[in-house]
Amino acid sequence: GSDSETPEIKDLGELMMLMLDVYLEIAAYFDTGEDKAKAVAAAKQLVTYAKRIADFEPPENAEQTEAYATLQGDFVETLTQFAASLEKEGISDETRAQWETIEELVNQAHDRFSGKSIELEAY
Repeated sequence: GSDSETPEIKDLGELMMLMLDVYLEIAAYFDTGEDKAKAVAAAKQLVTYAKRIADFEPPENAEQTEAYATLQGDFVETLTQFAASLEKEGISDETRAQWETIEELVNQAHDRFSGKSIELEAY
């Protein structure tokens, strides 16, 4: 896809909100088993957003930039594999396991770099 469909993103906070929107679409798919095409599109969008993380400085713990870059690299790689598996298999043991890994990475990143953890249950 071209970058033109990615909106102008001002800061990491805005990027996180955009990521959360598509993240919740994928979570909904795992809950309901409906709208696979939408979930696959959301997973691919999440990859696009994850690649943009590197464009921004982490708001907290900025001295840990190397850890941040490593985490981001892992995240992009995991998401890319997940999007491919999801497209091929839909909900399976493999995609569930990948999704759990993604959830853990998301929580780690938030705890570490946003200074506040996102309570996903609150949404």
